[in-house]
Amino acid sequence: MKNKQGVKLFIVLFLCTIFIFAFSHYGAFAYNTVVNHSDSFAENTMVGNVSIVGKTEAEAMEAVDDQLTRWLDEMVVNICYKEKQVHLDNALFRFNVPESVKTATNGQRNMMVVQFEENNLENAIQDSFPTVELGAIDMQKLTEDLFSGAKLLEIGNLEFSLDEYLTDSKMNEDVIVQQTKVETGEVNFSKMINELATFEIPAKSQVSLLQLFAEKGLSNVSSERLNMFATGIYELILPTNFSIIERNIGNEKPENVSLGFEAKVDSEKNIDLIFANPNETSYTIQIESIDHTLIFSLKGQSFLNKYVIVIEDEQSFKPKTIKQFNSLLKPREKVIERQGKEGLYIKVLRETYDETGALLHSEVISEDFYPPVYQIEVTGLVANVKEETVNEQVESADENPQPNNSGEIDDEEETLGEVIKSNSDLWGKTNEHMK
Repeated sequence: MKNKQGVKLFIVLFLCTIFIFAFSHYGAFAYNTVVNHSDSFAENTMVGNVSIVGKTEAEAMEAVDDQLTRWLDEMVVNICYKEKQVHLDNALFRFNVPESVKTATNGQRNMMVVQFEENNLENAIQDSFPTVELGAIDMQKLTEDLFSGAKLLEIGNLEFSLDEYLTDSKMNEDVIVQQTKVETGEVNFSKMINELATFEIPAKSQVSLLQLFAEKGLSNVSSERLNMFATGIYELILPTNFSIIERNIGNEKPENVSLGFEAKVDSEKNIDLIFANPNETSYTIQIESIDHTLIFSLKGQSFLNKYVIVIEDEQSFKPKTIKQFNSLLKPREKVIERQGKEGLYIKVLRETYDETGALLHSEVISEDFYPPVYQIEVTGLVANVKEETVNEQVESADENPQPNNSGEIDDEEETLGEVIKSNSDLWGKTNEHMK
């Protein structure tokens, strides 16, 4: 009986010892777990793109502030209008980190509390785009869209076009922004006009004239007509912000084309005119023929900047004269085998001015050079003079030039002291010897 009571007493004392030991060791841990759980954020809780799971308010604020610092340093926000793009200063955004963390709801993604200081955004837009009236912009919608990206604190590039926020539809109406004319003489362009009276240049795209001509079934049209078309289109897009990707010229300047404005195309030699439209909107080229004149018009939204074509360093080079001799001609007789032409050089630049008239930049579009065409003159030999004597006289004339009244060499002439064969009857028969 006593043994049973002893066993019961031992069991009671053992259990009490275990309880006291466990409470002293694990009670503090259980208490901290319960208390700290109520002060930290639950699973799936985020502010912006920052996870604050298991963090206290202080820890969460520190984590969000670190991500905000990165966002301000690395985020790129651009506002565009027509061909102009302006970087919006990230300092215009005012973030409230304490409020963002304190109002965060457990278990979900919460947005940052952000705002602009009064008139900051309006002033920035007015300074960047002085010709745009603020009253024509839906500022509320623009502000909301700007905040939608900032509230998440996601780093990247954001671009907003003012065209999408304009309330005045007249500001986006298509107009004729550029027009040019090309004289065609008696050349008939009715077929080309029927097939190619209008064609579109889509936004952010490039156009190849050879490809366009092929699509319209104009590849077999004469090179003269194709070149006139190419020249007109090239001259039309020069005073715009269109990029010239490929452009070629011939060896001689066409008579009806101003120096610096020729554009040559040739499908057989794969010579092309390629240009690109870098704008966010498309443009249309319209072509019509009136009174032997091709009229090219570029239609679309007006440009914000002004583009001016400037001509520099125009030069000409006199042609040299090549003298040839033939015994079939009389001693003082002269025949012009080929008429000489001056060589030409010109530099074409495009200057860009902003809305206020300030020069933004100047770029060289082309440097055209047409080499001179040497004049070829054929004269007869002096009587009873052998070929060797003629050569000696020619060399002497190069060293001591004399007036050209008697058929001798002037200071710009080059001499070939031999008979050069030609398809002309002037040169006599094949293998005929000089007498």
